[in-house]
Amino acid sequence: MMENDYLKRITVLYIEDDDNIRDVFSTLLGIYVKKVYPVSNGAQGLKVFKEKKPDIVISDIKMPLMDGITVAEKIKQISPETPVILITAFSDIDYMKRALDVGVEGFITKPVDKKILLKKLNFLAEAVVTKREIEKYYKLLQLILDENSEPIALVEKKEIVLFNRSFEKVFGKVTNIDEIFTRDVSLEECKGLSEYLEKDVVCVESKDFTSFYEVETKTVGEYTLYYFKDITDYRNDTFIDELTGVYNRKYLKIALSKLYDSKICIVLCDIDDFKEINDRYGHQKGDEILRRIGSIMKENLRTSDVIIRYGGEEFLILLQNVENLDIAYHIAENLRKKINSVRVGEKPVTCSFGVGCLPVKNFKDFEFLFEQTDKALYRAKFTGKNKTLKMHML
Repeated sequence: MMENDYLKRITVLYIEDDDNIRDVFSTLLGIYVKKVYPVSNGAQGLKVFKEKKPDIVISDIKMPLMDGITVAEKIKQISPETPVILITAFSDIDYMKRALDVGVEGFITKPVDKKILLKKLNFLAEAVVTKREIEKYYKLLQLILDENSEPIALVEKKEIVLFNRSFEKVFGKVTNIDEIFTRDVSLEECKGLSEYLEKDVVCVESKDFTSFYEVETKTVGEYTLYYFKDITDYRNDTFIDELTGVYNRKYLKIALSKLYDSKICIVLCDIDDFKEINDRYGHQKGDEILRRIGSIMKENLRTSDVIIRYGGEEFLILLQNVENLDIAYHIAENLRKKINSVRVGEKPVTCSFGVGCLPVKNFKDFEFLFEQTDKALYRAKFTGKNKTLKMHML
């Protein structure tokens, strides 16, 4: 954009009590700027400023009714961002200091040099036009963001500079993006879900429920756009086995994230002769048995215990706050006996169980615990089925 192009896009309030000087400079300014509002005193200038809202104010200092510094002070109270230039013949330092305290953008001494005035005006005009363009684009971006139902925030060096209505509704009026990621959310499931999806996940706790948001970012220069996708329903649908209503295998790492650095007791359950049941009675009957066993487990375990359908006819149970192998064994034995009440034809449905307990710090430790417990399950099936066996103590 050429130098004078900025001037052509601004309006100027020009306050000067000398009629001749005002007429000359009003005509001059009119050649370069979009619009000039010439007035003869400070009081009138303040009135016109409120009505016309000019982009820049040029005012003589010494005027009747209201001097230029008072005008500048009142204008800055109304619109702090509006640039004010004072024209003065004074050289008194205290007087100039008072004007600077008000926050004016500059001085031009009399007699006014046309080139100096236009240079100063163009400098301020460029700033005004640029700011106006940025505000226009921000408004357009705000409109676009508000059309999106998911929370979105524009961040510059951790500071949130723009956000949509959905963002404010979910996270409130936060100013720094780190406030979202460092909130004290008690659910460790959030971390587990993040590890499973291999993306940042933010959990938002409210009075009645917890929401889960997957975070995506795009960075351009110093700006980063944070996009928060609500995966609460996805999380629920993804980790529940549709047939039995218990968790599926995908939920395992999330459930384990709450239990690491503790002794974990697990129960493995496998339906005996399930292939024979499917072959003889059909898969529909097999599905019915799976549903019934899932229901028995939910009815006879605590709500805090995690039941996972680990394979076709195999279930994995993560017992919460149980660190004793004998207690875990008795829990499994109780389930085994309850499942015997389910019948297929004239025979009861039976299951074999393996039980194991070991300190677990990470997923590798869990894999070892699972391997040892699976060996106990295999022994139970190999030695007659319909029984519960503990893992060998290590």
